[in-house]
Amino acid sequence: MEWNFVGGLPIWSQLCDKIKRGIILGEYKPNEKIPGVREFAAMAQVNPNTMQRALVKLEEEGIVVTRGTGGRFVCADEKMLLGIRRNMLEGVINDYFRKCAELGVTHREAIEILEEEGDNIG
Repeated sequence: MEWNFVGGLPIWSQLCDKIKRGIILGEYKPNEKIPGVREFAAMAQVNPNTMQRALVKLEEEGIVVTRGTGGRFVCADEKMLLGIRRNMLEGVINDYFRKCAELGVTHREAIEILEEEGDNIG
């Protein structure tokens, strides 16, 4: 997992997004134990307190769960995880259409371009 950060957004929020992406991409599977705070912080090269804040947020969202002293695990609710994936995808799509609109591209033109490029990739 790449741990590159951009300015303008809190690091803990970016950590949440990157961990969610790792879960969606299967780097961390449902019911699987995730690294502890210090290990994750070392991997991301951030302060453990910052990582702790990100993990607490993910817990509040129900994406990760703590099992006593056994550590944190990815939630087992695959329906929830699919919902997270869809939300992330919707964000990408909304960004795409917003940027197209800024360039004066209509919704229909944007879809045609997506279809053409999809044919070229796949």
